[in-house]
Amino acid sequence: NMSIRYILLAVMPCVLAVACSRHESDPERGLCPEGVLSGSGRVVVEYFVGGDGSETKAYGENLDASQRISSLKYLLYDESGALLKERDIPDIDTDTKWPLTRDNMTWAQREALKDTLYVSASYTAVFIANAADGLIEGKDVRDDLCLTLPADPFEDGNMFYTYVLPIPGTASPVSQGSLECPVRLHRIVSRTDITRVDPTVDYSTDDDAWNSYISPKVETLYNNTVEQEVKQRVDEVMEKFEESFTLQAIEDVLIPAYLSFASEISSDAVKDYIVSSMREELLSIYNNACVDNDRLRTAVRTWDGEDVSVALENLSNRWRVVAGEPFASGENTEVRGRAEGNSFTVIGFGDGTFNTLISLKFPESNLEIKAPSPGLCLWPGKNIRSTIECEPVAVVKINDVSEQDFLYEGLDLLSVFKTLEHWNDEFEPVIEKVCGQTGEAWSGVASSLTLTISIPSCSEDNISYEASFNNL
Repeated sequence: NMSIRYILLAVMPCVLAVACSRHESDPERGLCPEGVLSGSGRVVVEYFVGGDGSETKAYGENLDASQRISSLKYLLYDESGALLKERDIPDIDTDTKWPLTRDNMTWAQREALKDTLYVSASYTAVFIANAADGLIEGKDVRDDLCLTLPADPFEDGNMFYTYVLPIPGTASPVSQGSLECPVRLHRIVSRTDITRVDPTVDYSTDDDAWNSYISPKVETLYNNTVEQEVKQRVDEVMEKFEESFTLQAIEDVLIPAYLSFASEISSDAVKDYIVSSMREELLSIYNNACVDNDRLRTAVRTWDGEDVSVALENLSNRWRVVAGEPFASGENTEVRGRAEGNSFTVIGFGDGTFNTLISLKFPESNLEIKAPSPGLCLWPGKNIRSTIECEPVAVVKINDVSEQDFLYEGLDLLSVFKTLEHWNDEFEPVIEKVCGQTGEAWSGVASSLTLTISIPSCSEDNISYEASFNNL
């Protein structure tokens, strides 16, 4: 007689698998949960692994399933969540033919992927692929079952896959029959590729390329930070110059118009003229300092072939198998990788909440590239592939820990004074007397004045950088 086959549809999400040897944690223990009559009907459950609906494609290489799946574990839980059976599915190797259907299975696999269950009892079948026993925790209780991250980085051939299959009981006893359950494994890890911008240029050896790369960033630094400091210092100097002129004019000038002219000495027109006159020379000073800054140049060195440690805050180091979600230990830790072609890959448990990227560390070059606060999520979702683009030196910054004097020569103040509304030729001798005063920030003559101001230091310890990390 043909056996009656009951095919569950809505109740059956299934998975893909791989394994080594069969083991039942308690072979003498019955499968009938408490409260279910042992005389009720039984059903033979047959699991078939793979096929439509599985999510086991490699993120990178086009690997065959026999190269992606190296082990498969089967766990069976009763309605209360207690473990009833545990098996490693045998004969999973590079010669395994996928999907595991009746036609493809070995006899040992077919026996391992078969169980006799009570019809009126409810169960949960769990399949886990590629996880060694030491990476499976809490398996005696269904809701405590979790996977932990391996010590070595994931690769396309050893990612974790799981499938959780609820098997509900029925009130109608069945004395014989079989139930076909497709097992469709789903990948539970996410992959993020971190790549560096301008990966084709080695700035550590190409001086012209390095200069071209860093110069626009120095100009941005100057426009946003240094120039504001220069304006403040020039403002202070010209206010002092105005005060000195007023005191001298009281003695030397009879006409009261000097009061109106004195207020123009520290006007925006004069100060802007001075600041713009200094710009090119100051830019050159900062640009040369940054070009020669070993810290900046080391930060943009090639990544190719280097080991990388990704510093993470609140790493999700475990995966709740039945709930299908990661959870975090709250610890800060590092995930290792190796760069190839100025990019590298990190794979782990993600859901867009945990795993905040703090920095990238390159031990061989003693380099650390810090992410701007508050960092960014390394794996922005479950079972997804994403790319983060890193520019190691996105912004050049001033640390404001020291200053240096800047001496600017040849400033023609006389010409700009003569363009002011209340200028009078009688003021020129007074201006020259002020320019010749000692102990001030200026010296010389009005048509070729030397001005000394303080600027943020160009020393290596006063110049730093900030990286950018952007999700593509």
